[in-house]
Amino acid sequence: MVVPNQQLNTILQDELTDRPAPLLPGLYSMQAVSEDPTQPDVAVYRLSAKEADEWKTSMAMYGCYKWFLLRSDTDKWDIFDRHGKFVDKRRDVVEDHVKEVNTHVEVDRDEFLREAREALGDDEWSLVSCIEGHAGASAADHSNYVVVCRRMIIDAKPGNIHNMCIIDSKKWDCRVSGVFARVNRLSEDMQDTFLDRIGWIKKSWPLLQKHHRDTLADRLVNARGAYVRDLLQDCGHAAGMSRELILSMITKWTLASPGAQYRFAQHIIDTLYDKMIFEAGCAEVFDPAYIERKGSEVVSDYRRLLT
Repeated sequence: MVVPNQQLNTILQDELTDRPAPLLPGLYSMQAVSEDPTQPDVAVYRLSAKEADEWKTSMAMYGCYKWFLLRSDTDKWDIFDRHGKFVDKRRDVVEDHVKEVNTHVEVDRDEFLREAREALGDDEWSLVSCIEGHAGASAADHSNYVVVCRRMIIDAKPGNIHNMCIIDSKKWDCRVSGVFARVNRLSEDMQDTFLDRIGWIKKSWPLLQKHHRDTLADRLVNARGAYVRDLLQDCGHAAGMSRELILSMITKWTLASPGAQYRFAQHIIDTLYDKMIFEAGCAEVFDPAYIERKGSEVVSDYRRLLT
């Protein structure tokens, strides 16, 4: 298809999405970007570009999507118009990804499920794993989302992958993304995998502790700075530090480089992880009684760690 220069220039200048489908190695993603900015985007994963193209053709019939984005590498997209016709290749489709919101956003996951089922036209779909991009969100949810993508999509048999997708909602003031599956259509072994993990996922318990620790450290630095400052104050009091020294420590944390903050966040987690409090869909916090007991260990070497 030959695209008129004016239309092609518009495409090249347009930010096609601020929430591209995650790259899952070895698979092709096809993302349908909604025409209506209040409606969700849908992405599926396939073993071949041909299979992805077949899904795109079926979705183009609905007429409610303005772009289809085929992704096969870290920075490689083929762009198709609302009719499913190829129009361009891009090395990137976004200038600014949806940012983490540094305040709490109340997300209704039942409403998210209803929205996804409506977009997919099928009530058989179930929400397997969900991430929310705000300060009150669970790091375990973020970690589990990655684990689910690896274990239930990347490792899926061909028949299973056709019964899984990713939905990005736009109803809330932060990114809300979920892995959905038609569980009753999955193979028996995949259903067993789902049943083994869904209890932990619903409770926001981490499936892989090491990955969760790394994810939590990242979120403490990038989305939960206010909590870290409050935590440092509590640890300082537990250590018998003066008010001036506590303020100096908090300032040092605030002005530290991202790398130093990340290392210090890992130190906090290593010291206090044994008494972490998990609540479904909520940001993890450390037990106040344990902070009283171990707070001095957290802050004892803060000058070196925050350099």
